[in-house]
Amino acid sequence: MGINTNLELIYNPNCSKCVKTLSIIKAHGHTPLLINYLDVPLNHSFLKTLVSKLDIKLLDLFRLNEHDYKTHDLISKSENELLEFVISNPILIQRPIVIYRDKALICRPPERVLDILKNM
Repeated sequence: MGINTNLELIYNPNCSKCVKTLSIIKAHGHTPLLINYLDVPLNHSFLKTLVSKLDIKLLDLFRLNEHDYKTHDLISKSENELLEFVISNPILIQRPIVIYRDKALICRPPERVLDILKNM
């Protein structure tokens, strides 16, 4: 089966939850477009669209237990400052994230991807 360009997975290949999410997607007969956000920087436009599809605040995209999150006063930052910070520190992005058309979902736990797959 070819890549389903309507289905995207933002992932880190070294993350067990990302690997498990990809495995679940493939087990259901789909091959997503893989976006390794550590190798391919995400830009302002992509991140704004992603936050909209996730239906969250930009700050909710951050991994709260990462050192860089804890050592910076991110709560007081403007949206543009947060965007610049996350672009410069992509490891702070929650993962894995599955995007399907106009919806996105942070797949923690990985089985959350089933909520998207059942609607495909």
